Amino acid sequence: MAKNELKHFSDDSKFEFTRGNFDDWLVRYHSPEQDVIKPTDEQMLTEVLHIIAEQTVDSFYEAFCLVYERTSKSIDESIYDLIENICEPFITKRKHYYRLGKTLLLYYLTMVSEENKVNTKLGKRIKWLSVHQILFDGFQPNQAASYSRGKQYYEVAKSCTERGF
Repeated sequence: MAKNELKHFSDDSKFEFTRGNFDDWLVRYHSPEQDVIKPTDEQMLTEVLHIIAEQTVDSFYEAFCLVYERTSKSIDESIYDLIENICEPFITKRKHYYRLGKTLLLYYLTMVSEENKVNTKLGKRIKWLSVHQILFDGFQPNQAASYSRGKQYYEVAKSCTERGF
């Protein structure tokens, strides 16, 4: 797969899938300030903490769950509209509006990526687990991001099941 631009924002930032070390599902972010970054789980979780400083934990979690529920192996551009609608109440807080929209979109794209990993047993649930851990379990971003490293999938799956997903 060649570079595949997915979403372009009015601030000239954009997301794309490109070839990574293992597959064609590496999410990259381009912005006017930084040419290309491959967002890490720790960076994404840190963004979640910034967001919940501006809105309630429950409202972010509800928004995340709406996106999660509609995520599959394929890109569904109607998710972009869903994210726009979620962000609409924050249009007057421009920085928060973009931060929330880009973070939800990034989670959407990385969950699509997780669903497309060959032989995945956890898929997108791994993203839900890390978000849940920082919002409700008292984990720090680095702890939640590295939680599954070195664990068998069934150990991580048990953690998901215990939390209801």
